[in-house]
Amino acid sequence: MLHWTAPAHTENGLCRRIFRPLHETIRATGVLYEAAGLSLSEALPVICMQHGGSSSKMGQDVLDVAQAFCPRGCRVLAIDGPVHGARCD
Repeated sequence: MLHWTAPAHTENGLCRRIFRPLHETIRATGVLYEAAGLSLSEALPVICMQHGGSSSKMGQDVLDVAQAFCPRGCRVLAIDGPVHGARCD
């Protein structure tokens, strides 16, 4: 299960939703990108991404993939890598 930690943010045709898993020992946060106007109940393929070492879950490398695939009917999901974002503490 996921907990959406912020309202959805839409910009340039993409919707960004930030989440964390609903589990007391998992501290990673993630982001789900999808084409603007979709409902979370719509079943779509999901591309799971891991950002590069000097990037983040919302870095340009992840955004480039989201901009390429979300308009084609996919969602893109990325989580913080080790010692990134919420996993730094």
